[in-house]
Amino acid sequence: MIGDIEKGYDLTSVAQAEGTIESLNHNPFEQQLLEKFTSELTAGSDLICDLGCGPGQIARYFHDRGFEVVGVDLSAGMLKEARKFNPGVRFVKANMKKLPFKSGELAGIVGFFSLCHIPRWEVPSVLTELRRTLRPSGQLLVSFHPGKGTFFRTESWGKSVSLQTTMFQSLELQDYLTTAGFRIVGSMERPPEPSSGARGYIWAMRPGEESHAIFSLRDAVLTGSAKDVEANLSTGISPDTVFDGCTALHIAAGDGRLQILKVLLRGGAKVDIPCWGGGGTALYVAVQMGQLAAARRLVEAGADATLTDGQGNTLLHLACYNGRIDVAKWLLQLRLNPQAKNKQGETPAAWAARGGFEKLAAMLG
Repeated sequence: MIGDIEKGYDLTSVAQAEGTIESLNHNPFEQQLLEKFTSELTAGSDLICDLGCGPGQIARYFHDRGFEVVGVDLSAGMLKEARKFNPGVRFVKANMKKLPFKSGELAGIVGFFSLCHIPRWEVPSVLTELRRTLRPSGQLLVSFHPGKGTFFRTESWGKSVSLQTTMFQSLELQDYLTTAGFRIVGSMERPPEPSSGARGYIWAMRPGEESHAIFSLRDAVLTGSAKDVEANLSTGISPDTVFDGCTALHIAAGDGRLQILKVLLRGGAKVDIPCWGGGGTALYVAVQMGQLAAARRLVEAGADATLTDGQGNTLLHLACYNGRIDVAKWLLQLRLNPQAKNKQGETPAAWAARGGFEKLAAMLG
């Protein structure tokens, strides 16, 4: 199995490197994920591993932003191409089942489609090895092919190969991660695009003192205790800490917890942070859940009502989807464009009409 993977990527390394080295530059979604990933790390001191680095486009992203990074791959051919395209970046040949790092040496690991050639029954032990190399509160970002079972390729980049690819369901891979001792920060899947199939992403972390504080803050928000939220913030934890793909402000806005919103905003929470994976801001969530009072409070705090989600849906789209005339009227007072179209070319009025909210559709024209 290992021999097939190494041989296959050695054979295709030149063509694959030339075809994919600039792929990240054409993928703003993954750039956004990596930008958020680096926001949790410190340039110049934290060591990041690009696992299954291929031609090294991810390693180059970190290197160009001042991070110490090392690319790891099983294929000597791919590593040769990576060094050619990325002078100044360190690359090493290694098997992810036994990584050449000390325990707790890494601040972060990014593995885009690096688990796909690991047989399913070996995934738990590989994840345990990744956890070993991460420091407490270290970050792990992986991508995967969503699905069930495995598929086999006998041809790749014009060469004859023998490659087995393992597909995962998101909850399945999350279960492997939690069993290996990780905590899940966020997960999402992207539908197929013309140039690629469906993609899944999971952000996890190795628990540490900091992560315990993170989940204590989350629990305080979920239980609706403004006093406990304030106590958590007094320990120095950021009000913008991400858990389950969003911030405390998102959760409080969605539940309409005005006192908690007040505490978070007083603590310096940023109002326009999107959900992990390109979702909406806290204001977006408040409108989505029909929490008008929370939405008003966020706008008073400076939230930008013109921001959209990853699909281009405006706040008016959401109000129309839920048939909320009161919310729509308020948004119109904020001078939102009722004719704005999302990426599918749909207006808010079209959403209202589809939901049977004729009065709302007529109001928006």
